[in-house]
Amino acid sequence: MLKTGFGSVTGQRAIKQFLRASLSNDRLSHAYIFEGPKGIGKKTMANAFAGALVCEAGRDDACGDCMGCVLARSGSHPDITKVVCAPDRHSVGVDDIRHVVAEVYLKPYYGKRRVFIIEDTDAMTEQAQNALLKIFEEPPLYAVFILLTANSRQLLETVRSRGLVLTFCPYTADEIEDALSADVPDMRENYDFLKAYSHNNIGRALELALDEGFTAMRSEASGLLAAMLEGSGKSACALAQFSEKHKENADRLFEIIISMLRDIFFLCLGCRGLTVNADMLPLLEAAAKRLTPVRARRALEGAIEANERINRNANYNLAIMTWLCGIWEDAHGRDSRSKV
Repeated sequence: MLKTGFGSVTGQRAIKQFLRASLSNDRLSHAYIFEGPKGIGKKTMANAFAGALVCEAGRDDACGDCMGCVLARSGSHPDITKVVCAPDRHSVGVDDIRHVVAEVYLKPYYGKRRVFIIEDTDAMTEQAQNALLKIFEEPPLYAVFILLTANSRQLLETVRSRGLVLTFCPYTADEIEDALSADVPDMRENYDFLKAYSHNNIGRALELALDEGFTAMRSEASGLLAAMLEGSGKSACALAQFSEKHKENADRLFEIIISMLRDIFFLCLGCRGLTVNADMLPLLEAAAKRLTPVRARRALEGAIEANERINRNANYNLAIMTWLCGIWEDAHGRDSRSKV
């Protein structure tokens, strides 16, 4: 069930105040562009704003009790239409927007407004944006569009200029901790890691906290990497096999490994306060003792380069083996390959 009301939105005080003032004064734009990275709260804010727009009380926030609020909370309000990119497609096409065009000129069923939330604006084709532009040029008075995007500059300027861009700000550490305390109170010992790893992105932090696959991958990868740096040839081979096993999630795997190698580099420099993986510091500190700052930097750069090569469609196994040989040499010397 969807949460409604601006009280469901963590942080973003300036945007909430602006939207509430617009509702209170009945001075609404026909199009809003919510801009910010994935997980920053754009979708939650869009649901809250849509709920307030269709609320029958006509206040600056959803009352939570009227039929409009009940339907919005259940996700079945006929005056709220959402456009999302289908899982088996990579874009929102012109046919998707033509469906919106057909809907937008139907008057509201319940209240005074109809709301259209386009969640995957980044995935809209140029033809789809041009079709949307035709609505923006002569919008019905009752229609309000909410476009969600990571970067509004990716939209056609003709579309962007006709919407009100609201850029979402990063969250404070306290706001992240409050959100984690509400949703995952039993993971308090991991809060520092989740805040740092997610770059204070609430959606990302919660996603990581609830993702058992990520936790398992991180735990095994860290153990194999540390053992390899300690001199275990078997662990080097196991890390190669582990990388092959998770080939389909290579970006996530390398994100984990790069994060750990960056921490090891900082530990080699004596910058303990810059580390991200706070819950694994003893393991990483032991690994850092095997490397000089120069070698730790080379190991980090090698992992970044391997990830970039894989993203450029280089041979996956070759990229992995080249990287592992490089990090082994950095940790144990150029004459140590025969030990692997």
